[in-house]
Amino acid sequence: SLHDPLTGLANRAAFRNVINDLMKDETAQSHSALLFLDGDNFMLINDNWGHAAGDKGLIEVASRLMAFVGKQHQAWRLGGDEFALLQFDPGDGLDAATCASRVQALFAQPFSFGADEIKVSASLGSIGGLLNAKVLPEWLRSASIALGEAKRRKHGQSVVFAAAMKEHSIDRVRLSNELRHVFEQDALR
Repeated sequence: SLHDPLTGLANRAAFRNVINDLMKDETAQSHSALLFLDGDNFMLINDNWGHAAGDKGLIEVASRLMAFVGKQHQAWRLGGDEFALLQFDPGDGLDAATCASRVQALFAQPFSFGADEIKVSASLGSIGGLLNAKVLPEWLRSASIALGEAKRRKHGQSVVFAAAMKEHSIDRVRLSNELRHVFEQDALR
């Protein structure tokens, strides 16, 4: 199946198919933007109102994304509270940062859970520019790195990838590994 049964959005397999097809379509390999979105506080919803309420929240996110995407964009639920959007030909003045800002605005209205209204936020990581087969794997990594940076900052942040982020991300992993080795060595003494 290529659709998420809960939200009706295309799923991770469909995302991979579209990305692979994009690489074969010369007209689609132009100005584009890729956004990864991750819900910030769905665990609170699941913990306090139950998983049925969390599912309702995911369905509402999908509904808001579907209303947003129209013909200029495509949206997928990658799993859990993770979504992806692909913006085609933002050469019309709608760049990755502007698109991310508009997606953030989708979360301005609270989500209703029975008598309760909950402010749900999302972190977004994005990259934009000329998309082609050679850069696609790097784009996927870059959007993911930007999403990680957004989540580190605080809830509801949007970050457009900058080259320095990749090196900072690698440095964090190396430092974490070095600290782990130090602790392991100390534990062995």
